[in-house]
Amino acid sequence: MIKPEKAAYSRLALNEGLKQLKAVHLTAARKNCYYPIYSNLNEIKNWLEDYGGNRHAFYCYHLEDFNRSNYRPVIARFDNTTCWLSLAACTTTSENILSIFREGEAGNVDIV
Repeated sequence: MIKPEKAAYSRLALNEGLKQLKAVHLTAARKNCYYPIYSNLNEIKNWLEDYGGNRHAFYCYHLEDFNRSNYRPVIARFDNTTCWLSLAACTTTSENILSIFREGEAGNVDIV
C-alpha cells in the first residue's frame, strides 16, 4: 500500500506571516481601512503561498469578497464593509496558520 505524503510547511515562513498579519490587523482595528490594507493582505497571502508550503492552505475567501465589494484602487476611503472584510481576512488567514501548527503538533503535516 502506498502511503501518501504529508504536506510540508516552513515554520519560519508561517511565523513571519503571523507577524505581518498582526501588524495589518492592528491597522484595520484602528479603522484605517482603505486601499493599502487590501494590497498588504494580498501581498502577505502571496508571500505565504510562495514560502509557507502548500499554497492552497492560504486561500482566503474574505479577500475575494473584499476585492469584489468595496475595493476602489483610485479612491482611498473608509467604509464599514471594507473594514469588516479586512479584519475578517486577517482573522481567517491567521486561523489558517494556527490550524497548520495544530495539525503539525498532531503529526498530520510536516513543519520544517
